[in-house]
Amino acid sequence: MCIRDSYNESANTPSFRSYHFDSNANPSSISPEQVQWYSQTAGALNAVAPAPALGFFHIPLRQYDTAVRVGNISGHWNEVVSYNGNNSDLFSAFQSVGDVKATFCGHDHTNDFCVDYQGIQLCYEGSPGYQAYGRKDWPRRARVTQIEGFGQRVTSWKRLDDASQSVVDKELLWERGITAELVHERRRPNGVLAPESLPRRSQPGHAH
Repeated sequence: MCIRDSYNESANTPSFRSYHFDSNANPSSISPEQVQWYSQTAGALNAVAPAPALGFFHIPLRQYDTAVRVGNISGHWNEVVSYNGNNSDLFSAFQSVGDVKATFCGHDHTNDFCVDYQGIQLCYEGSPGYQAYGRKDWPRRARVTQIEGFGQRVTSWKRLDDASQSVVDKELLWERGITAELVHERRRPNGVLAPESLPRRSQPGHAH
């Protein structure tokens, strides 16, 4: 676990912060001890120098699965969300502290959506590498997330590894002073009716 603060050159306090959780590839690996560390550390930091933040981990939280079933998304939901199985309450801790505005995960290589859930954007990073499973006719992709205006807003998009190096789904994830839910269009590739119909762990060659 680690913290990274970003500073405006003319300021002595951070303008933005990011938390990085070591969830490895084990669906139960975000532990209560990590949640406690975040709650205590973030609480202490924000008491002295409050700053909006992003959260990063490999395994999606249970709330990704809940949110994608009820909310509008940007991007695609191509496979079942293989969420953290121990219900670690990290999302509740994010809500309690109030600094994390968006979270980013991997693990499910053909999901690349963002969805707003109870005021926090839950996003997949995409899967840029060719060493693990993908999807036929699905270009590899990587999410780019940009903090603008020294912490005033967060924008994001995905760069595809196709012939045109396309940029897709450019969107505003958070902006200081805006509290309304950001609503995105729901869309899926042609022929994909239900992600549950796509085998997740039984396919040979899957690696995370």
